[in-house]
Amino acid sequence: MCIRGRPRVYEFCGEGMHARRHHPRRACAEAAQPGGTAARKRLEEFCSAAAGGDGLRNFDKLRNDPNLPAVCSNLSPWINHGQVSFQRVALDVRALRRHPNGTAAFIEEGLVRRELSDNYVYYAPDDYDSLSGAAQWARDSLDLHESDEREYLYSLDELDRAETHDDLWNAAQMQLVGEGGMHGFLRMY
Repeated sequence: MCIRGRPRVYEFCGEGMHARRHHPRRACAEAAQPGGTAARKRLEEFCSAAAGGDGLRNFDKLRNDPNLPAVCSNLSPWINHGQVSFQRVALDVRALRRHPNGTAAFIEEGLVRRELSDNYVYYAPDDYDSLSGAAQWARDSLDLHESDEREYLYSLDELDRAETHDDLWNAAQMQLVGEGGMHGFLRMY
């Protein structure tokens, strides 16, 4: 999607990622209480079918279905803010010795992919967060198509209010605004 009046969207897209004051954040704040105790509680819910959290059991098969939010661990708030380490989470999940396929997929996503991103940041410290850190072919493609006519153009307010032609994108945006987060599969949409 392209924003009207801004020819190089990728250079300023970070500006629009900051939370707007008028958005409700109560649901997110209530869902992610801070602290290690809350993180452990969420992990137990994710792993325990008795608590209604069939997440680990079904993680390998259903984690990419945004209609099933309980299949995701939703531990990112605690992991990203250092209130629990993924190493601790992975060790605890592995110690359960249940749901081997779900466990393997969960650890692969949390450990391997996290390490890949950490290594990228480590080895590209000066440009990991800028377009100069992208592969040359990607930068060439962006430059080649910079002046292409866009079928749809949106203002920041239209994007913010989820008023686009794309129902799935709108739903993902509304989830982000309303809940403070977005299903992992929709983040890649």
